[in-house]
Amino acid sequence: MAVLLNVVGFFSQHSNAQTLSLQEQVRRVEAALVQERIALQHDKPFYLAGEQLWFNVYLSGRDTAGLSKVVYVEVRDANGKEVTSQAHLVTDNSATGDVALPKNLASGYYQVKAYTAWMKNFSQGQQFSKKILIMNAKDWRKEKSPVLTPSHTVLSQGEQLASVEEKDTLIEGNALAAAAKERLIVKGQQEGSLLVQVLGMGTQPAFLLAEAGGKVFYSSPLAVTDDLRQLEVPLSEVRDKQVRFLLLDNQGKVLAEERAEIHAPQLIRAEVFTAKEQYQPREKVTVKVRLTSGQAGVGNAQLSVAVYADPQRSWGDVKSEHHQDEALWQAIEAGENKRQHLKETEVFPLPRASGKGTRLQEAQSPITNPAVKISASVNQELQRLEAVQFLEEAYEVKRYEKLYQPIPLHMDKTFKLDQYIDFASTESAIQEVTSNLRLSKQKGKFQLRILYTDQFTKYFFKEEPLYLVDGVMVKDIDEILQLDPKDLESIQLAWKTETLSRNNLDQLAWNGIFLVNTKGAAHRERLVKRGFQALFAHLDVPYTLQEVKQESSGQETIPDLRVSLGWFPGLKTDKDGWATFEFTTSDDLDTFRVAIMGVAEQGEMVQAHKFFQVTAPPATAK
Repeated sequence: MAVLLNVVGFFSQHSNAQTLSLQEQVRRVEAALVQERIALQHDKPFYLAGEQLWFNVYLSGRDTAGLSKVVYVEVRDANGKEVTSQAHLVTDNSATGDVALPKNLASGYYQVKAYTAWMKNFSQGQQFSKKILIMNAKDWRKEKSPVLTPSHTVLSQGEQLASVEEKDTLIEGNALAAAAKERLIVKGQQEGSLLVQVLGMGTQPAFLLAEAGGKVFYSSPLAVTDDLRQLEVPLSEVRDKQVRFLLLDNQGKVLAEERAEIHAPQLIRAEVFTAKEQYQPREKVTVKVRLTSGQAGVGNAQLSVAVYADPQRSWGDVKSEHHQDEALWQAIEAGENKRQHLKETEVFPLPRASGKGTRLQEAQSPITNPAVKISASVNQELQRLEAVQFLEEAYEVKRYEKLYQPIPLHMDKTFKLDQYIDFASTESAIQEVTSNLRLSKQKGKFQLRILYTDQFTKYFFKEEPLYLVDGVMVKDIDEILQLDPKDLESIQLAWKTETLSRNNLDQLAWNGIFLVNTKGAAHRERLVKRGFQALFAHLDVPYTLQEVKQESSGQETIPDLRVSLGWFPGLKTDKDGWATFEFTTSDDLDTFRVAIMGVAEQGEMVQAHKFFQVTAPPATAK
């Protein structure tokens, strides 16, 4: 496939401007491009007002150690008005969360945005932005019949869009309408490189640059005596599968921009396996995912998976309209390098002295949207979503519950209590299970001291440690000893200097940290209501979904019309590159998509998907 692009004309405005060297051109482009890359996956293609939108954000870059530690996620209406905004801590290059879509949302297309504070120094076109459909049942019932007006363009094999020509399968991209003679052509692979040619430029001098994965590639000044100029981009350097091409004149003005999806061999390959291609209603499905680099498995990669009905096999392949990043053009031409927003490479568990945290607040005013017209197939899917809600509310069926996931601190030792028999009290659990501490009673009051140990030193801290229960700071050990021992899940200790320093708790943790985790963080909300301070309260709380087991056999007779079969945001590959998850099909006879996104430990982004069908069981002979 070749991607053609208008080359607008151009040189008259800058005929007297200063000519810039190639090195200065490259410096300006590099300064205008953010080195962080961000991607977001959500759990299904469209939503009803009042539903939860589950998402996972992935952050990557050439220097993974210097990436931002906080990501911001927003939902905005078609007019750019904020619906909701959140801030989430990045752990292992990813962050998970959910948005409660307000019930008063008007039907329409909304934008989901994701970015870091550092990205705000650059053009908004470099932030993540995706259009999603949210419908309010009250709105679509007013329509007598849906109107077929697709808002996205879906490319099928062999189709053409604007001036995209099918020539090979290496490149995919949406192109602008191109003039007959002035065009930029992205060609196929040639000895390990992506070959880019510019035609129709006449004798005007220009520079052609390509940016992939935060790295800029450039040509020498394009020959003024030749109508054919070219640039080679090494395919091995295309880390995020997307290349941005910029054509600049010799005064630094951007003449044209194009982006292309590169289907070159990835450094990391993702494969999805199911036992079969067809399943019956209410059948358990086991899915295995493997990441490989060459012949070796890629371990410790963070993955999220969405499983949803996709009868047209198109929702995950929607191509958004092409938008030129004019703010980027202006930054390159200006050659400025101002940075007003700092990179949040450290996150403090408590708000700073100013009292201003990073958390953003939800918009309280009602949100309106221009009228939206949807296709018949989307209308049908939305009606099924409403039917699922009605049935589950009528029969009081609860399929999932939100589980709080504590934001992890750096700790030195963990003691898991599920490996022991029941304890008579929390005091006995601490005494029998833990080490590296001393729990004693003096003058009727319990005291705890953590033992500092390293290769050469051993001593007890003079003062009591920082006490935490489910991430909430409590005043003393007595608050912990009052807990029911049956609620305890684990006890964690931190005492090493480097460990305590990494938690950014300053003098609060000078005498170590004693952390108690209860099952399902059962005591977190109770302690917060009593006025105790929770760590990371200025960030949005992460939750995960857990499937609720139906105990009553009568539940089997209730129709199960779910079109979204699962959302798994916390998967991690083992040392051999494998990850496994399970879900159960519904009564919906349809084609389903398993959509996977993730990031490897070294920052490489990965994506994969697989389809399977749910079909009616064979008829039994009478």
